[in-house]
Amino acid sequence: MVVDAPGGLTGFARLLQESIAILARESPAHLAATRNALGQTIVRISVAGEAPARLVPGRGHDWVQAAEGPAAVEARLDIATLFEVLDGALTVEQAVRGDRLAISGGVDDLLRGHDALGAWLHGALRCPSFTELLQRMRNQYAAQLGSQDRRNLDERK
Repeated sequence: MVVDAPGGLTGFARLLQESIAILARESPAHLAATRNALGQTIVRISVAGEAPARLVPGRGHDWVQAAEGPAAVEARLDIATLFEVLDGALTVEQAVRGDRLAISGGVDDLLRGHDALGAWLHGALRCPSFTELLQRMRNQYAAQLGSQDRRNLDERK
């Protein structure tokens, strides 16, 4: 199921917004936990050289913006690292220590981001529609992955 993303979102930003909409529909308690963990913390995520996605938690589920602006937490990673984290093959800590995830922000904001990511992942694992979204993400980014990365992803499906 493709969810209409507001504001002309494309690429990772659109997929991130779709994941938030899925949580709102299929696991509202996890969306609330994600929102509560983030509080007012704004996160900017850059994946695979795309324009950054700003995650601005709000009351509804339209949290993602494809716009520059202030953010308390900045995260940058490549698509292979994203899939490894989503698949559970790599922890966030391993990605940071291995210089595969660049993350910056104040300690309190980073802790809020970490807790929100945990709540989001726990919810995503419980949402039937997330499997289809993850497959669409794999299809969208397959061309950007090297042959070894594609084999690794195929093995984890």
